Amino acid sequence: MRRFPFPALAGLCVAAGLISGSCAGGGKPRPNVILLVFDTCRADRLSAFGHPRPTTPRLEALAARGVRYRRAYTPAPWTAPAHASLFSGVAMCRHGLEVGRGDRVHPGIPLLAETLRGAGYDTAGFSANAYVSALTGLSRGFRWFETVFDPATGAHDADRALKSVRAWLEVRNPDPAKEGPFFVFVNFMDTHLPLSPPRSDVEAVRDPAVLDEELRSASAVGQPEALSHLMGVRRLDEGTLRGLRARYDGAARFLDRTAGEVLDLLERRGFLKDALVVVTADHGENLGEHGQLDHRLSMYDTLLRVPLVVHRPGRYEGGAVVDAEVSLMDVYATILAEAGVPVPGGAGVDARPLPTKGGEGRPLLAEFANMRAHYEELRSGLPGVEESVFEPMLWDIASARDPLSRPGARKYLRWTRRDAGGPERVIKEELYDPRDDPGEERNLLASGDPAARAEAERLAAEIVRMRAEGMR
Repeated sequence: MRRFPFPALAGLCVAAGLISGSCAGGGKPRPNVILLVFDTCRADRLSAFGHPRPTTPRLEALAARGVRYRRAYTPAPWTAPAHASLFSGVAMCRHGLEVGRGDRVHPGIPLLAETLRGAGYDTAGFSANAYVSALTGLSRGFRWFETVFDPATGAHDADRALKSVRAWLEVRNPDPAKEGPFFVFVNFMDTHLPLSPPRSDVEAVRDPAVLDEELRSASAVGQPEALSHLMGVRRLDEGTLRGLRARYDGAARFLDRTAGEVLDLLERRGFLKDALVVVTADHGENLGEHGQLDHRLSMYDTLLRVPLVVHRPGRYEGGAVVDAEVSLMDVYATILAEAGVPVPGGAGVDARPLPTKGGEGRPLLAEFANMRAHYEELRSGLPGVEESVFEPMLWDIASARDPLSRPGARKYLRWTRRDAGGPERVIKEELYDPRDDPGEERNLLASGDPAARAEAERLAAEIVRMRAEGMR
């Protein structure tokens, strides 16, 4: 385990006008804040969001007491930029952390843990993903921070996080009057390849049509095999993909159960009374849809739609279901609003507090930066393959989505390439009707319809506008 201490940010404390133990507006004590992120977990594989297999009974129970957001979307389909947006309320085009190789969130943008710590919160973070650590600077502001994976092997499991949270609680003063409220963040990575869920969890959610041999074949699929499939070098057969989906469901159930144990641990210590609890994901995962695995090189809703459940007694409660489009970044604004902490300058540009019911959706932007920084590493994983196969790694992807409340709502995707000193070139475009084609199987631009082309041009302009003005 590695711990990264950070000094208190006195300037932010003064700016916020808050000190440890003080209260939010109206004299009400500030809540503890628990943020649990299910890394690489797509919403539609969770029973809490309609999946027919019982993958998330604990999340369902939390949603029955809190508020469930059925159309929550990430602004970036992989870990580093998604967490940067979650911690800043700012889209990737503004925060600067795009590829996780030497880049950082711009220093003028304070991160969530820094802001809360400066306002008197104790801050603790536990991450099973190397891209949420000192490597990317995303551990900034946490007084206590641990990486809960084995750096030698890359092994990760939710049990490590549970043990680390327990150890942190053992040394923390149980009297909130002495230590003030806390913000605890936990990143679980069990639905990320390679999948290694307990057999009992797989059996609890397994479709009877999935064969034992398909499960065995899927157990050998890691990121190299996923990359090979993604690049069209060695495609996995449909049986292996069925087994992989079953193992993914089992991993989700294991993660759900262990995250529930983290909440049980906090509740036994009395820390959940009036607490704000948020459970979400940074992005999803392709499991064979559109011929793809992993979460690179596309922007389909298998990657962009994420689970989101929020609970706080008296505020986010009652089993409400919100259908309006919301962003993962809105978690940032919600946490600060509930904590009674002002949004600092430079942050929160693309976020607004989550509605407790109803609410209006808004256009949303999502972006994926090209993989030039990872090119040689990924290429070395497929030796002997022709250079042309790796061309998609040099493409940027952007997506603009209309809220479904808009008549004729559309989702637009655009792949582009920009070489040094040259203009941006559009490689391909796709346009979908999210109401009638939620699986994104019919590209409306394929027919050459002028009306579809006009809609694509409109949403291309929306990408430009949101990059310039923000999404609020």
